[in-house]
Amino acid sequence: MASDDMEPTSGDFMVLDSTTDREGSSPGEQFGVERQLEHQRSEAINRLCGMCGTDDGCARPLRVVVVGKHGAGKSSFIDSVAAAVSEDKWHEYANTGYRLDAGPITIVNQRHPKCCNEDRDRYKSVLLPTLIDVAGLGDDVDDKTEELLRLLFYGHLQEDEPIMQAYEECKKCTQEEIRKKYSQSYTEMRVDRIIFVASAADNLPTRLMSCVYRAAQPAYHRTERRAVPLFGVLTKMDKVDVHSVTFKEKKGNFMKELGLILPRLLICSNYCDDLDPDCERIERLRPDLDLPIVRFLQQVCDNARKVTKEGEVLPGSEGTREEAENAENAAKQAPGPQDHIRQAWQSLDPMQQDVVTSAVVGLVTLLVMFFALPSAGQVNAIIHENCRNGVIDDPEVCDNLSHGPGFLHWLSQFFAAVILSLMFFGYRQFIRRA
Repeated sequence: MASDDMEPTSGDFMVLDSTTDREGSSPGEQFGVERQLEHQRSEAINRLCGMCGTDDGCARPLRVVVVGKHGAGKSSFIDSVAAAVSEDKWHEYANTGYRLDAGPITIVNQRHPKCCNEDRDRYKSVLLPTLIDVAGLGDDVDDKTEELLRLLFYGHLQEDEPIMQAYEECKKCTQEEIRKKYSQSYTEMRVDRIIFVASAADNLPTRLMSCVYRAAQPAYHRTERRAVPLFGVLTKMDKVDVHSVTFKEKKGNFMKELGLILPRLLICSNYCDDLDPDCERIERLRPDLDLPIVRFLQQVCDNARKVTKEGEVLPGSEGTREEAENAENAAKQAPGPQDHIRQAWQSLDPMQQDVVTSAVVGLVTLLVMFFALPSAGQVNAIIHENCRNGVIDDPEVCDNLSHGPGFLHWLSQFFAAVILSLMFFGYRQFIRRA
């Protein structure tokens, strides 16, 4: 076992032999070992909290989806993670158990914020990852399974949605129809890490593992580019001999199929009936089970690992609900012509505003007089008729009908508009100074 003050150099530090005869040592020795493990567990949790960071209003927790074949121990692993970072005892948060037909116990997608410990005061401001539990899949995969996983990883399957129902929909539709049907992505379900869980005591679901790898790490020839860090967990370590050649071969194949290196691999035992037939877990924790899990979570939460093309939207979809809402709000808030006019008006000082307002008042007055009063041609016609009938006998007026009255008419209207503008400007200045 690595010292708590030293950084482990291989994945072997994640394996603590939970099958060791705990009764083979004296009570004092057993107590001392457990105290040491509890101390190391506490230190590992503190380090994990430091890596996760605190809620400052901008950061968010990682979203980690747990996938694998049904019966592999995914839900038991989630409950074991919850116990590993808790403060008292094991609780059943994810649905666990066994069925005669070996079908999945988990039916719908379930989110577990803060590793199922969101009610703990210790983690109130700590951004522990959100775990997403999904129904187990079979090893008889096809291209529809890969498309289903891609929808899952991009967040297009909402919480409480039956994943097998979505798979049946995928089998009946083309890819274009599938992405149109599941076009909306849910931000809270868009994953940042993937943990593949398999049983160390059973045959590896190699086809499902390859399918998950292709969906998580798309090849260069695909239209998708978003790649999510992938981790692996081999559970039920208590049922195998981890030092045997058979297990070492299985471990090597598991790592190769998922493209893992040792820091991204955990070999562990879950809290379960087989390991704890007396159900002691409902009363107290087992630090020998907790410590490897907490150290593994440190690797999962390492910020040095990034999602490639984090903001990429699944081709053929509408993107995330949050992105759609942001786009809609941006469209509503986009400045229109009236906004530009308002900004230009507000940029003027008060006197300039009064000058512009007065000019507008004068222009409006001029237009009103133009349409409301007789035109220059009408005035000329009236004067001409009066001159012909002898009503007007001034030769100077009658000889200049084509110029004088029309010009005087327009000039009088112009001066009236100017005077009204000046009066309005003076009134505005008086009001501002009052």
